[in-house]
Amino acid sequence: MPEEKDTELEIPNSAEDSGDRESSNLIRGECPECGKERWLEIDGLNMEVRCVDCNYNLGWLPEEEMIPNA
Repeated sequence: MPEEKDTELEIPNSAEDSGDRESSNLIRGECPECGKERWLEIDGLNMEVRCVDCNYNLGWLPEEEMIPNA
């Protein structure tokens, strides 16, 4: 029985990892790889934009296009 509890604890950890990704900076835009309007994720360290759906790297986001989260 205790082994099942340990397994259950791993599931929320995975959910938290997904939540962290969702809480990062997102903008709406068209991904040239998908060809559809998708949510695009801004990588906070490199300021690169990636498609959340296909993970295509759209390149560096100009500062004037950034949406402030303040």
